[in-house]
Amino acid sequence: MQCKSDRSEKTDSRDIDALISENLGFAQHRITYFLENLDVNTYPGSVDDNGLLKTVPAKSWEAGCLAGILWYLYDYTHEEKWKIFAQQWTAGLELQKFNKNSHDLLFMLFTSFGNGHKITHDELYSDVLVVGAKSLASRYDPEIKSIKSWDKFYQSQKIQFPVIIDALLANEMLFYVAGNSGDSSLYQIAYNHALNTQRDFFRADYSTYYLVEYDTVLNSVKEKKTWLGHDDESTWARGHARAIYGSALTFRETGDSSFLELAKKSAEFYMEHPRLPADLIPYWDFDDPDIPNAPRDASAACIAASGLLELSSLLPAGERGKYADFAISTLESLTSNEYRNKPNENFGFILKHSTGSRSWNIDVDKPKISADYYFIESLIKLDKLKDSIIF
Repeated sequence: MQCKSDRSEKTDSRDIDALISENLGFAQHRITYFLENLDVNTYPGSVDDNGLLKTVPAKSWEAGCLAGILWYLYDYTHEEKWKIFAQQWTAGLELQKFNKNSHDLLFMLFTSFGNGHKITHDELYSDVLVVGAKSLASRYDPEIKSIKSWDKFYQSQKIQFPVIIDALLANEMLFYVAGNSGDSSLYQIAYNHALNTQRDFFRADYSTYYLVEYDTVLNSVKEKKTWLGHDDESTWARGHARAIYGSALTFRETGDSSFLELAKKSAEFYMEHPRLPADLIPYWDFDDPDIPNAPRDASAACIAASGLLELSSLLPAGERGKYADFAISTLESLTSNEYRNKPNENFGFILKHSTGSRSWNIDVDKPKISADYYFIESLIKLDKLKDSIIF
């Protein structure tokens, strides 16, 4: 790795190698708990308020995370055992390819079958992704030009056509399948959805709304809201982290430079926010009035780190350092005893102090398998990118 003159020794190439190898070694020990104590196709999610393991069904957005972690461990170690485990925990998710009731198919299928296909090139996995992408595309409205997120009620009132910021990241499966299958309609759906997100979800300061409701008669924005965040005008940290990541991958897939600019601006909002703590692990919502006594969200930090590394990889070598450095510092904080579970703590989860939603009391200050997934993904990305960063 090339470094500019006075860069701190803690992030030289030797220490970055240690950061990667030590954490991935630690992850192998932690994840083994799940392999030894759960039946195949039992998917860990979090820990409940009584300290008991919470599992999630195959239709949950977090169901693919364990399989995804196993694929990453196989990719890193090349040890056959991780491949076998990954195949086992992937197989049980196949029926979700027919699930037309959720926009979360990226998190169910692309973490599992997608990583499996990228690493092994198994065409059976490709076939699953094609069907899954078509199921996701069935939620697209050609008049609104977006993919509908939910088919449910919002605070006891029917919401017409809700779209959430997370779906910008979910586009990755559509782009991937379009590139492999040649189905240009999937590409156009993903691109149109991204253009709507760019137009409707970002405020003037590049903070983000979580949810936009579209009017299905006028085909226009009806209302901008939150669901998991503190209030309608707040910025929910995990949603914003996904916006950074989703903007970067949209530029990667389309070459549309407006998304590169969007990724940079939304990243800078996050990185330079006055209420971002010194250790770079955000509060669950940037606008919670209880800050600094509000809960943190390690999962948002993990997604942001992966998104910033994605952004860094798309820039000329001399421009990568700013974003990669921030991601590395985030990973260093997550590696500390403050955020990493001790042996025999929290089952097989790697990290603690994540928050789903304080407003709804969902996984407040708990470990989350999705945090672990993006933590491992960030380390794998850093391993592949490290030699091209100029600080």
